[in-house]
Amino acid sequence: RVGTKTGNLNPAPWPDGMRGIAPHRLDHLALTGEDINTVTRFFTEALDMFISEKIMTVDGEEMVGSFIFARNGKAHDVAFIKGPDKKMHHVAFYVDNWYEVLKAADILSKNNVQFDVTP
Repeated sequence: RVGTKTGNLNPAPWPDGMRGIAPHRLDHLALTGEDINTVTRFFTEALDMFISEKIMTVDGEEMVGSFIFARNGKAHDVAFIKGPDKKMHHVAFYVDNWYEVLKAADILSKNNVQFDVTP
């Protein structure tokens, strides 16, 4: 069963024996694509999300980036940036503190996961 490792009655704050990075949740992600207008329209109209920010070309004719959020108080949940189709720019997870960020980077390095920017 999913979500019951801490119990159902007065659950502990986290399960015993956690391994790995163990983030609390996915915070946000950024994806690249060619058609920013269509994907932004889909997320706002079909999924009822909201634009927190958009980046336009200097002439104001073309949207080259959009930052979209649900009703959760975050600056954005997903961002779209004009670029090669079908690419993930980055994914970010929520952890408690800076130590957890450094620990996550160490775990990724230990497991030979390549990343471009380090903490």
